[in-house]
Amino acid sequence: MMFACGANTSRSNSSLFQSLEVDSLPNPKLTPGDLCTSSDPNFIEYRYPEQIAYCQRNVSSSEKLMVGKSYGIDPADFPNYEFDHYIPLAIGGSDDLKNLWPQPLSEAQQKDALELALFKKMSAGTITQFDAVAAIKAWRPN
Repeated sequence: MMFACGANTSRSNSSLFQSLEVDSLPNPKLTPGDLCTSSDPNFIEYRYPEQIAYCQRNVSSSEKLMVGKSYGIDPADFPNYEFDHYIPLAIGGSDDLKNLWPQPLSEAQQKDALELALFKKMSAGTITQFDAVAAIKAWRPN
């Protein structure tokens, strides 16, 4: 169920949001992706041979509400979504709102498999963070 921010529920406002049922990808205006840095409040350590910044997961209920609202998703529908880090934490993604999106559960396992493969390659030093992020951005659900 879609709901709008504010009283104006015109088609022009709702067109800002991508229909997740159709595209199933983050809206780049809402979720451009963001990398962890040592100045991030959730920074833990540097990891992998490349020594990339790693942030812990710390997504509050209020952040989920903000992200869901920006995508036009009713909180009653939240069980159908995983509030996912577009650039995964495992490859150096940030815990910032610019990196969070409501990913349909029906596709989360597909992306999770890619994330795990990239994590393993980064741990082994066989792929750079740049290339891992490019693989995430090129990912499309089956």
